[in-house]
Amino acid sequence: MSLELQDGGGGTAQPGQFTVVGQSPTILVQGAGTVVDAMTITVNDSLYGVIFSFTITRADWLGTGTELAAQQYATWVQAIGALPSVVGLAYAQDVNSAGLLVDTLIVTVGTPDGLQTAIATVPLATSNSPAAFAAIAAAYAQLTAVAALT
Repeated sequence: MSLELQDGGGGTAQPGQFTVVGQSPTILVQGAGTVVDAMTITVNDSLYGVIFSFTITRADWLGTGTELAAQQYATWVQAIGALPSVVGLAYAQDVNSAGLLVDTLIVTVGTPDGLQTAIATVPLATSNSPAAFAAIAAAYAQLTAVAALT
């Protein structure tokens, strides 16, 4: 995966809206028997109060740098947090179907009256994708459909 700074349609995270709080060398399992050197970077997004981590290959890290990579991921988190239906964000690690660790963003959407919520979980690495935004929209659509029945 090559890192390119994308704004997710909501602008770019600015210095002061996020802080890199740590980084450490690690390995990244990319598939069956494919392991590469990597860097795990931990970021505190001060705009929405989410502390999250992501792992990128050492090659991407050397080419992009810590601050630019952190800015990209913070931009993605902030784009999701700015959605009108989103009332909460949290970071977690999960295991995918192949048994590999995946950094995820847990997105809580809520009804306009604030009485009901639902959760969509999206992989952090693809949180700027149409699939991620579609999953969040689908969770909100189902939530409002159920809320209309009550």
